Amino acid sequence: WGLVRGIRGKIELLQGHFLLAHRHSPWERIFSSKYDGSSAEALLRMGVGRSPCVLLVRDHNGSVFGAYLPSPIENNSTHYGTGETVLFTVHPSFSVYAASGANGLYVLTSPAGLSFGGVIHGDDYGAGLSISHDLTTGHSSACETYSNTGSIASAPKFTCVHVELWALLRPPESDAWSKLGHFS
Repeated sequence: WGLVRGIRGKIELLQGHFLLAHRHSPWERIFSSKYDGSSAEALLRMGVGRSPCVLLVRDHNGSVFGAYLPSPIENNSTHYGTGETVLFTVHPSFSVYAASGANGLYVLTSPAGLSFGGVIHGDDYGAGLSISHDLTTGHSSACETYSNTGSIASAPKFTCVHVELWALLRPPESDAWSKLGHFS
């Protein structure tokens, strides 16, 4: 279970902030920096077109945080996504930061890195969460796109110890539902 191990209770709380159709979906890990390498390019290779997904990051101080992406992941140099995208912290504390509606800078994912709410790098990131192309460093600050008032990581500049991308699978249909439409 990777980063999910030990924080399942908080993951269940987090799922309450997903779109209703995704709240009870089984999770499948599709990328782990531990097994698949540390590059945004590798993460994108595994994730492009997958939807919905959850990005989890553990930083150098043990904090676990990330983003819920209800829209398909793209390899794109422009921002995409919807206002249902959220940022969150699950360890050591639990917080969810919804899109504010102030702008459309929800998600930016390219081989250059990952960004939620701003640009990937620069002196003034302006992003709620930004991760470098090699998935080793990141930055998090208050941003207009999401309602976070400060860093969602343990510090504004952080080292990524582990990065995972999880796909939320379609929940299994109950037996009663699967029989609908099979009436003679």
